[in-house]
Amino acid sequence: MKEFSHVLRELRNKEGLSQEALGSIVHVSRSAIAKYENGLGLPSEEVIEALCKYFSVDRDYLFPKEDFEQLIMEKNIIINKQKISKYIITISLLFIILILIIFGFMLRKDIDKSYKLEDLNETIMLEDNNFYQKQQLLFEFYGGYVHQKIEIEKIAFTSESNLYLIRVCNEYTNGYMAHINNQKGFSVDEYTKKVYMGINFPSNNNNIRPITSWHQKHSSSLTFNTQFGLSEDILLDDTKNLLDGARIEKFDDKLKFIYECSITNWLFDYEYNNILRKCIINNNYYNSSWEYEMLNEQSMEQSFSIISSYLIEAKPNQVVKFEIDTIMNTTSTCIEQKKIIDLYI
Repeated sequence: MKEFSHVLRELRNKEGLSQEALGSIVHVSRSAIAKYENGLGLPSEEVIEALCKYFSVDRDYLFPKEDFEQLIMEKNIIINKQKISKYIITISLLFIILILIIFGFMLRKDIDKSYKLEDLNETIMLEDNNFYQKQQLLFEFYGGYVHQKIEIEKIAFTSESNLYLIRVCNEYTNGYMAHINNQKGFSVDEYTKKVYMGINFPSNNNNIRPITSWHQKHSSSLTFNTQFGLSEDILLDDTKNLLDGARIEKFDDKLKFIYECSITNWLFDYEYNNILRKCIINNNYYNSSWEYEMLNEQSMEQSFSIISSYLIEAKPNQVVKFEIDTIMNTTSTCIEQKKIIDLYI
C-alpha cells in the first residue's frame, strides 16, 4: 500500500508541478513539500484540505492507510528518532571539540608560534672611511631579545681592489635570563631552544669575490675556530685538528661542518656544568650559516652569542649587497628577522 509521500509525489508529477509551485498553491514553502515527499513530516489539516481541493481527491486517497491517527503516530516516532539522533551527534561533536580545545590548551607551551618580521633595510656608507661599527637591538619580545653588532674594516690590497672584513655578532638573551637580570616585560618561562644566523651574498655579482668565512666560539674549557674558503682549498683528509664529535661533509662546492659536543663550564659562572649543544655549520662560497640547538636545561637557560666573519675582495666605488638572517626560537615562539644591507664602498 502506498504511503502519503508517494501519493503526493505522483499527483504533483502528474500535474507537471515543481515543489515550489505546489507550495505556492497550498501556501507552504518548497522545503515543506520536499519534507512531505521524503516522509519526514505530515501537513496540517489546512494543507490537507488545500491538497484535496486542488487535486480533486478525498482524504482517503491521500492517506490510503485505514488508521490516519496511527499513521501520524508512526511518522512522529520516526521524526523524533531522527531528532534524537541529530541531538546525540551534535552533543558528541561538541564534546570532541571541547576535548581537543582542552588538549591543545594543555600542550600550548610545546607548540611554537612563528613570526617572520618585516625585512630591515640598512645603508652603510663606508667609501672613504676605513672602519664602520654599529650595535643595535635587532628585535625583542616577551621571550627575549637579540642584539646585533656589525663591524666592517677596509684593508688596502691591490691597485684595483680592497679587502673588506665583515664581522657580525648576534647576542641572544632569552626571557628567563632577562627576568633574572631584573629586566621588565619578559617571561621567566621562556628558554632558548635554537638560534641561527646566516650571511648571504648574491652569487651573480662578478665585482666581489668572497675569499673566506669563519666562525669563532670561546669558553673557559673550549676554543675552536672553523674556517672555510673554496672547497678545493680545504684538505678534507686532514681532520686531525677537528674536535671530537666534529666532521666535515663535502658536496659540489659546499662544505658542511657538523659538531656535536658536551661542554663543561661553558660560561663565566662555574656553577653551570654539562651544557649540551648541537652545532651545524653550512658554508659555501657565497652563503654561510650557523645553527645551535640547545639539548638540555642548562644550555636552554643561558644567553648565547654567534660571532661570524666574512673576508671579501671587491673593487671600490660600487654597492655590495648582502643579507643577515637571524632566528631565535624560544620555548613557545620563533622569531625570524632578515636584514638587507647596501654597503657603499
